Amino acid sequence: MANITEEGLLWTGTKDTFSAWVDAEVFNWFLIVNGFILGLIGLLGIIFNSVNVIVYSKMSQGDSVNIALLALCLAELGGSVVLLLMSCFSVPELTLNYLPVEYLISWLHILFSRISSCLTAFVTLERYMCVAMPLKVKVLITSRRTTAMVSIIFVAMTTSVVPTYFARKIESVMIPGTNRTMLTFTSMDASSKNMENTSVTVNNVALLLAFAVVFISTMLLVITLRKKSKWRSEVTSSSQSDVMSARDKKVIKMIILIAVIFIVSYLPVVVSTAAMLSVPGYNVEGDYTIIFSITWGITFLLEGANATASIFVYLKMSSRYKCVLMTMLKFNSSVLTRLQNRTMV
Repeated sequence: MANITEEGLLWTGTKDTFSAWVDAEVFNWFLIVNGFILGLIGLLGIIFNSVNVIVYSKMSQGDSVNIALLALCLAELGGSVVLLLMSCFSVPELTLNYLPVEYLISWLHILFSRISSCLTAFVTLERYMCVAMPLKVKVLITSRRTTAMVSIIFVAMTTSVVPTYFARKIESVMIPGTNRTMLTFTSMDASSKNMENTSVTVNNVALLLAFAVVFISTMLLVITLRKKSKWRSEVTSSSQSDVMSARDKKVIKMIILIAVIFIVSYLPVVVSTAAMLSVPGYNVEGDYTIIFSITWGITFLLEGANATASIFVYLKMSSRYKCVLMTMLKFNSSVLTRLQNRTMV
């Protein structure tokens, strides 16, 4: 799994040493700084998503959206915990001593990231259907079916990751030029390697599909809302149309905000994932392992930032979320009354 050189740590099978523009010292400092920021984001993500989980668990579970958002918060909480664990291995010496552990933890991050992406796609598609076919959506999407879909996403993504934990074996190798050994994680045989490659491909395709669904559903939702807002302004009185337009604008702003945060955070992930599927050698053991490690180190930060930012979206856009949170924090009754009056808007 690893190849030790005088400059630093490389994955097995790499032909390249450190690039001319990324030497060993720069790469090691990148790992340390990236790990520190990753740990900070992970810690904030744990705190914020714990609050999200508590709030949504207190909200009505008869609403399909609340069920999906609760599941999303749980997935983002799990991802934040994993990011915090990954930050503990940012020091190259720890990476060297616990390489198999870091490898296994990184797959846990992939698991929660893919679950979060699929749940975001489901929520966005469900919101579009609510606007495009409001009379049918209550029959098509019920709380029971939403629970079933959430369960399927969790089980399917977990199943796609499990094979990777049985595809490799731990071995001890001698570090050249020293009297030390290190633990590595190598493929057991060709069949195990193919099994791992299949898991990688499935998870990469799942991310690309989820990203496409989020992007397309959001664009369709915005277009549909604008068309309906224009139609309402033509068939209702000016005062009513102003009220309806204000509501539509609020929904549009919320969807755009959610879409922008997700797309900006995951676009580099999607590009890197597409490169893994199309560029030979761009993987953890390929010829471009250093570029791969730097790229994915940055994408982990963006994914963590996406999970951390969700609480601010809920606070700004969801009056019900804010009302439950304020009740938990025991704010005064006048503030709660104003928030409760706004939950119908």
